[in-house]
Amino acid sequence: RAAKRAGKRGEEEPMRIAIAGGHSKAAPGASGYLDEYQCDRAYVAQLIPALEAAGHEVVDCSNEAPTANAELNTEVRLANAARADIAVFVHLNAKGQHPGQDDDATIGTECYYTSGNEEGRALAEALSANVAAALGVRDRGAKTATYYVLRNTTMTAVLLEVCFVDDKDDAACWHRTPWLALTDAVVGAVGGVK
Repeated sequence: RAAKRAGKRGEEEPMRIAIAGGHSKAAPGASGYLDEYQCDRAYVAQLIPALEAAGHEVVDCSNEAPTANAELNTEVRLANAARADIAVFVHLNAKGQHPGQDDDATIGTECYYTSGNEEGRALAEALSANVAAALGVRDRGAKTATYYVLRNTTMTAVLLEVCFVDDKDDAACWHRTPWLALTDAVVGAVGGVK
């Protein structure tokens, strides 16, 4: 489905957006200076009303399934059942280095999409650039991947890696960035995709 549906006189109608904060309490994801589960759920809780205020219909696909596989399956099932126009899966990344390493440089934001999906590429590029700019971290850009949530959803889907939980500089940027800047980054990216 197209990211934006044409309305009367060429106007663009709001989208139905499936969104999920990754992981669950039982399978919480990465941790370091930041806790991925806590941060992505907090972000999604701010994004839902921001996207709704921009006129979109939002379906929260976050869930508390007891295993990582069950949580992913539920995200995909809920997104597909919603017949969403796009899906945004929110995560925080980890580089696997010791959390105490301090190099005074951020690692940054990146966003994944399915190879060959041009709408997904455009959305991933916009999300990575906007969120990185809001945080003041490096924009690592749009990248292709075959993650479960990207392979198994029926709409254009992206997986946003907001920043790195185990990088001191990324964490500092996360802590000092206001929610409004972070939500505006996503609302702007979604609204700018044709």
